[in-house]
Amino acid sequence: MTDSSDTNLTDNLSELVNICLSDPDSTVVGMLRWIAIRLDSFGCGLWEITENSDLSSDPPSGYLLTVGAYWQSGELFAMDDVPLSNSPSAQSIIEKRPVICNDLASEGGAKKDHPFWEKHGINKCCIVPITYPDNRWGALDVYREGSKDDFAQFDADVLLTIAAIVPALYLSMRERKLLGMHHAIEATLRNAETQFGLESPFPNFEGVFQDICQIVGKAFDTVETSIFTADDVELSEVTYKCEATTHEELGHLSEYRLPVDEGRLTGWALANRKPLLIQDLGNFQRDRDQILARYPGLKYASEESDKQRARTLLGLALDQDPPPLSFLVIPIFVGFHYAKGEPAPAALRCYMGKSAPFYFSEREAEQLEVVALQIGKWWEGWRTSHQLLGENKYLDQLVKDLERLNTIVLKEITVRNLEREEIIENALELSAHCIPGAKLNSVRLCYEKEHCLRYEALSPQAFTEYKSHGLNLPDSSLDDAHELAGVEVFRTGKSLEIDAKNSCARNVAIFKDVTFILIVPIGVGSDRQGVLDIRWRGKKKPTSFAKQTAELIGQQIGIFLKLSDLVEQERENLIETKRRQKQEANANEDLAHQLRNPIAEAGIRVDQLREWTSSVLGSDNKEESIDLSKKVDPIRGLLRRADRVAQQMKQLSEIAYGKAIVAKKQLLEPGKITKKLIELADDAQCLYEYKRLSFYVNRESFNHENLKWVSVDFALLEQMISNLIDNAGKYSLTATTIVISAGVSQTGKSYLAVSNNGIGFAKEEISQCIDRHWRSPRARLFEEGQGIGLWLVNRIMEAHDGELLIIDPNSEGLTEVRLVFTVNPNES
Repeated sequence: MTDSSDTNLTDNLSELVNICLSDPDSTVVGMLRWIAIRLDSFGCGLWEITENSDLSSDPPSGYLLTVGAYWQSGELFAMDDVPLSNSPSAQSIIEKRPVICNDLASEGGAKKDHPFWEKHGINKCCIVPITYPDNRWGALDVYREGSKDDFAQFDADVLLTIAAIVPALYLSMRERKLLGMHHAIEATLRNAETQFGLESPFPNFEGVFQDICQIVGKAFDTVETSIFTADDVELSEVTYKCEATTHEELGHLSEYRLPVDEGRLTGWALANRKPLLIQDLGNFQRDRDQILARYPGLKYASEESDKQRARTLLGLALDQDPPPLSFLVIPIFVGFHYAKGEPAPAALRCYMGKSAPFYFSEREAEQLEVVALQIGKWWEGWRTSHQLLGENKYLDQLVKDLERLNTIVLKEITVRNLEREEIIENALELSAHCIPGAKLNSVRLCYEKEHCLRYEALSPQAFTEYKSHGLNLPDSSLDDAHELAGVEVFRTGKSLEIDAKNSCARNVAIFKDVTFILIVPIGVGSDRQGVLDIRWRGKKKPTSFAKQTAELIGQQIGIFLKLSDLVEQERENLIETKRRQKQEANANEDLAHQLRNPIAEAGIRVDQLREWTSSVLGSDNKEESIDLSKKVDPIRGLLRRADRVAQQMKQLSEIAYGKAIVAKKQLLEPGKITKKLIELADDAQCLYEYKRLSFYVNRESFNHENLKWVSVDFALLEQMISNLIDNAGKYSLTATTIVISAGVSQTGKSYLAVSNNGIGFAKEEISQCIDRHWRSPRARLFEEGQGIGLWLVNRIMEAHDGELLIIDPNSEGLTEVRLVFTVNPNES
């Protein structure tokens, strides 16, 4: 990739990040659409391996599920469930490298007879592996039709660069959507409190639960979201009723009852008081062993009927595979004191997504556990109204502060400036606002080189106390996990709640009179960067939601730190690019300076030689004098060409320094330009004598009655024509003629043209030939070159408000390159 394409890709990645983070309605499909367009592809897919997959087995076991996909045709469903043992995507993941397949019909992996590929003529794919923040593997694929260009290593390199930020962007969009869901649920609960009053003995559970089902159903885009509650809150009966649902069929069954049967899906979750997640009920028998290992005693035998129902709901054909029939049940605990082992009092159930991702994963289950906790807390709140008021206050503060932190990050990232210190300071302020009683908070980050956790920042109150008492903040060695709680949290990724009275951890001794400590990891999944320490004093105890809030803040800090690293890397890449450009500019300027003086001196000596020989030979040796001039003139032409090359190097140096090309225009005179063209043609004639080329200036074309002479920079014009003639000479066939002429376009614009019979351009290459350093494969085989000439000519024409135009080769194989000038109305 060239410097130019590196910079363009960096700018495009900034655009993608800005789109994904600034638009509240941005989706995975929108992100994949951007990637597909960027790589000129028919579609783009984001995959994830199923949770029970085993990449190390031979052959690999498990499946790939589609997180999201974009297709130009607008279809939602293509291939949603692919075995790891038969997929180029799986090959890319297992081998941890890009995979390019330019013939899906014959090269191993994809389903050769898949109707979706046949319908749209898809026959090429480029795949790179990705790692999600929870350390699960997946792949990012792009697809092209058979009529399109083959994927090349360049495409794989671009896709690898994009794939580096896709998991973080996907996670950020998902987290923002989930935060919106939590915010909406909290607003619904607050509205219920306002409407019925916290002291109301019987709030409108059915209406509140129906609103929550709608919110969750919209956030996850489910076919069904329902809440089931026990008929009697004291659990005198073990049957449940459908309290609220988004499913029309269940909604009409007001007396629908669900018995607690440990073998059935929802009943199993209620009876065992555990969440239940099955990614695809449609393949229950296929995955039976893994499912039963996780949920012993579970029974299910409705694969085909559920598949048919899914086809009906989604409007699919009978022979079309539906997306994964994902099923998720989360028990709701209300805070009542049940005897151990009794079924949960309520459950939140979700069934099948209607849009990408079509399946629920552990990430969704964790978020719905938070929703279940919200519901349970609200329900319990009717018994403990004052506690709920306090919790709502801080949860509301959490949402507002997270929104504020997101706003800061979005603002900074648009100018490629995401400072870690600002992220951490705002996050500490957020933790103090949103977690009641927690003021002595700190962030410790991992320093790999020193192999330790080090205090990075303290909350204002903690910092004040630290300074006033001269307290010591020691590093925590990662080798002492058995002694240090923070290191244990960092290594395991599991939060710790510590009663300070019964702990001898060094963390406790740092701040006196601390009674309770909560330590949560910073990061997402196994990608951890440090820990967040939350401390309480006196009789204040953590609220029941403190741990979830702190973990959410830890996740958010981790996401932003990851984005900060990406932005810093982008900044370093830009600095390196500018350094290389400056280095190139200096080299060009130095070389141009070194060449100009010797060239000028050589020119003077050639002129002196000509004068000396003429005086020596005298008028009596006219033929010898003419013969000598013919031998000297080519040398003079080569020197003029060398001078133009030195001038071009100076121009390249100025461009690298960021200087614009300035055209010092003067009215073009026909005689002056034709004389210069003849001189350039004669110089080229000598240079390409070995190819027996002829360079012909068509003087008659300059007498065209509609030709309007325009103001141009004569020196720059000479530079452009010299480049075009030189290109024509390099790539012309032996013993052919290069023609330099003038003309008038159909729109009345004057132009100068150079035409030749040579290797020419393919139609699809014409738009690329003005890219810096681009050369066609045929040109590389034909002659050496740098791919700068046409790029520089195009830059000079832009300075003239003109256009470099390449005419498609005609039936005789002639290629014509034109310099088209815009005529000022005041010029003639």
